[in-house]
Amino acid sequence: MRIFRVVCTLSIALLLGGVVAGSALADPGNAKKSFSFTIDCGTNGVFDVVVNGNGDFTPAHDLNSNRVLIPVAFGEFSFTITNPSGVVIDSGTDPAFSKGSSSPKGHTLIECTYFVTNTQNGFTFSGSGGVTGFIT
Repeated sequence: MRIFRVVCTLSIALLLGGVVAGSALADPGNAKKSFSFTIDCGTNGVFDVVVNGNGDFTPAHDLNSNRVLIPVAFGEFSFTITNPSGVVIDSGTDPAFSKGSSSPKGHTLIECTYFVTNTQNGFTFSGSGGVTGFIT
């Protein structure tokens, strides 16, 4: 499974309904299926972003500017789900994958990491991974 499919599938299964964000100022953050998280791109900056979509390569909109991170490849994604007692009920690692023939058209590719977590009804989904992309 791909990262966003994993997040969506597990969220539905656990009735999590996605990662709940703070106040999202960008339009994508107001959509029903959006979720927010932080992406750390090292010397290129740390971005609070929102994604809205079902595809593997959904752009991440920076909540503090009009910048958009366009993903072209994902590193391994590791996740854990715990029940209300803190017992791990599922965990795994999804393999890296890339978009294929994606070109940044003059933009520099950057390497970033991210961590997502959500707790609802006592169940916690958490995961982390890497993403390669470019900023527009």
